[in-house]
Amino acid sequence: RAFLNDKATDKRAQLIDKLLAADGYARQMQNVFDVLFLDRRPDKYVKRPEWQAFLRDSFAANKPYDQLVREILSADGADPKTRAAAAFYLNRDGEPHVLTKDISRLFLGMNLQCAQCHDHPLVDTYKQDFYYGVYAFLNRSYVFADKATKMSVYAEKAEGDVTFQSVFVPKVTKNTLPRVPFGKEMVEPKFAKGEEYVKPVPKGERG
Repeated sequence: RAFLNDKATDKRAQLIDKLLAADGYARQMQNVFDVLFLDRRPDKYVKRPEWQAFLRDSFAANKPYDQLVREILSADGADPKTRAAAAFYLNRDGEPHVLTKDISRLFLGMNLQCAQCHDHPLVDTYKQDFYYGVYAFLNRSYVFADKATKMSVYAEKAEGDVTFQSVFVPKVTKNTLPRVPFGKEMVEPKFAKGEEYVKPVPKGERG
């Protein structure tokens, strides 16, 4: 009624600004993106309230979406200040195929699930190479239980190449370095045996 009785010519813009500044906006966006990003997964390594607070604070601060995604995809859980963002990796147990499918779908706008086994049967531009290019960023990663800090973190090994075959052409084996769809393969540095790590982190991190 207040809105209908308002005679201001910009009352709609004023109402939108008021709603966006309200606490309810950040809470609503937190709820939506919690389900969107974590698919109602159980709390395993990062508790839901911590993850939700990270989302709520991000929306309350009007954080740009690209910044939010970078923070999620760069968090390994080792730094307590950014540990909440690592729920995306950790609560999926760092499973490379699960992460490949979810990152492609959520952040690249491409459902590449079918392309794990072959080129997409309905979308000509979705190639198996795309799936494994994204997978190559993740296949060396795993959840590491740090005994010193008693925390589990998203870690990476220095070894692990990616090869794949189409179920339709099983005798042909392909390989790929990390790449985003439609992009070029990442140029990966080479290190002598025994010199791959600056303990405990690989010198040539993929993730």
